[in-house]
Amino acid sequence: MLATALLLTLAAASDPLAPARQGQVQCYDPLPAQKLCRAIGSYAFGADGTITSLAETRLQDSPVIVMFARSAVVIRDGKECSNGDLKEADIEKIEIDGQPLPAAALAQVRPQIIAGLPDFMKGGEPLCSAYAANADGTMTATADVGGVAHPELTATVMWVNPADGWKVVP
Repeated sequence: MLATALLLTLAAASDPLAPARQGQVQCYDPLPAQKLCRAIGSYAFGADGTITSLAETRLQDSPVIVMFARSAVVIRDGKECSNGDLKEADIEKIEIDGQPLPAAALAQVRPQIIAGLPDFMKGGEPLCSAYAANADGTMTATADVGGVAHPELTATVMWVNPADGWKVVP
């Protein structure tokens, strides 16, 4: 476990998404006993060097509301950075208790989600995340927007194998 944590720390220093290149996904706010995450982040790596972040986020527990979004990211100074604001088109799907919202309802909800974001996330500045390894195998993700730290976005993250049954829905 210690050797794995050390290797992940060294990999994170140069490529914070190295485990994703090996098929792992990020579990935010993990509950290991239940294999439950508040959000799961996976990544697609294009042959041209592009990186797409695919986020599955539980927004509410009852009814269970899950948002699926995608956005382009880059690695800058050892951090994972977005290319700007979340856009309506980035929100691909929303499910309520496992049922996808119909297209017309999704079109109405997308602008409400964007409007509900904090102002600092609407200025076109990149949101960058840095990951620091913890002794227990998790990481602490810290974020800055346009170079300004936002401690309210700090989260516990753990790389997990999606084949092991990790999910966002209890």
